[in-house]
Amino acid sequence: MTWLDGTYMARKGVARGKAGETHMLDANVQGRYHYVYGPYAEPVLTIMPGDIVVAETEDAFGGVIKTVDDMPSQKLNMPFVNPQCGPIAVEGAEKGDVLCVHIHSIKPRGPQPVGTSALIPEFGGLVSNSATAMLNPPLPERVMKYEVTEQGVKFSDRVTLPYEPFIGTLGDHRDPAVAPPGPQIAPGDRPFEGGEGSGICDRIAQGSLRSGPGGGAVQCPR
Repeated sequence: MTWLDGTYMARKGVARGKAGETHMLDANVQGRYHYVYGPYAEPVLTIMPGDIVVAETEDAFGGVIKTVDDMPSQKLNMPFVNPQCGPIAVEGAEKGDVLCVHIHSIKPRGPQPVGTSALIPEFGGLVSNSATAMLNPPLPERVMKYEVTEQGVKFSDRVTLPYEPFIGTLGDHRDPAVAPPGPQIAPGDRPFEGGEGSGICDRIAQGSLRSGPGGGAVQCPR
């Protein structure tokens, strides 16, 4: 008997903790990505309780930062960052139901170097802005690219950081929609989401790695 078999979800949930059909949610199935939660988009996929979804996401920059010469101030169209997969509708879900999502794994994809981080003017906790005034001069805009595998994040020829992925955003399609609070959602986690609308839908956004105390992270499609 596994830990999952003894949970309330497995004993009382509709799927009883059993895996169902596997669905692929790639760019072809997704079509247009979304940038806001709420009942503003039709589901791109409908699944049964217990089904597994393999979702291919973009990084937080929507894949437009391809080299260290691609400056975010020139490439990004704020606030259209953190593109979301979905919505994914769960068959039979009704108002008042609770949806539990089991995160099986997060794997990097695409040609190396797939990891991207950046210093962006007037953005984030590492640079001076109206919310975080600092005594030092503003840091120059800069893009860093990293080779990312499940064995680690190659920060330099001498330093490889542990591979510790998490989902940038995960939330349900209720009105008003919310993303669940708390720590970053990593493989093995089972976040619970309350449903306030008929046919609960999930949204999944970019994958991140190695988040720092200043809010910076290595962004990675997965």
